[in-house]
Amino acid sequence: MTEREKYTIVAIVKSSSFFIVIFFLSFTLTPPTVVAQTKSATLKEQRQNVIEKRQEQKEIIQDRRAETKERVLEKRAEVKETRTEMRASILERKEALREEIQLKREHARQEFKEKREAFKQKVEEIKDERKKATVQRLDTKLSAVNTNRTDRMSGHLERISSTLTSLKERVSKAKTAGKDTSAVETAISMAESAIAQAQTLIAEQAGKEYVITVENEATLRSTVGTTTSKLHTDLQAVYKAVVDAKQAVMGVIAELAKIGHATIKTGTESATQE
Repeated sequence: MTEREKYTIVAIVKSSSFFIVIFFLSFTLTPPTVVAQTKSATLKEQRQNVIEKRQEQKEIIQDRRAETKERVLEKRAEVKETRTEMRASILERKEALREEIQLKREHARQEFKEKREAFKQKVEEIKDERKKATVQRLDTKLSAVNTNRTDRMSGHLERISSTLTSLKERVSKAKTAGKDTSAVETAISMAESAIAQAQTLIAEQAGKEYVITVENEATLRSTVGTTTSKLHTDLQAVYKAVVDAKQAVMGVIAELAKIGHATIKTGTESATQE
């Protein structure tokens, strides 16, 4: 190896060693404060990112809560509106039934006016004063019984209708909660039909007059018995319709119980014939 080559090799080695030393010193001689500041900046940035993500998640949760609250309020408003409409409807039906009963009675009085005048004349012809007084008393009693019974059954039917209205409100809530209310709604439809049928029969019964036909004293007992029996039979038919309406509402309660809603009293326990 020539002297020139040796000199070149030595120069290269010295140059490489110099750069290695400089590179090493660049790390070893870096001030600790610079490293600490770098780490601190990185941690702050990470913390800021965490804070921003938490804030973002918090805003998302708040938005969802606000939307849920708004939906709940809307549903409550719908239920309240439905409840108000139902109660208004039941009040209208009550008033309509009362007016119809009153009109039927007035019509019956006018229609049977001639028959009642004829009855009074026939009663005056009865010679036996005891029988005359008995027939007059029975005539008044038959009319009073029919009025009292139809009024009482009308009151029972109003309570049954009110119960059905309360049940409809529960069905509305159950439907809003996602329950399958199809069977309950079918039962409600049947109950409404039964109530409507009972209302019709009560109004018709209220418009009936039971005038005893007096022909002679010999047939007086038989005539009074026939008229009394007719009143009893007619009232029994109306009473059965009211009971059927109550049973139909009980069917609604049974269907509600199947979807997990508590039953309520119908308020018609006193709906018995007196």
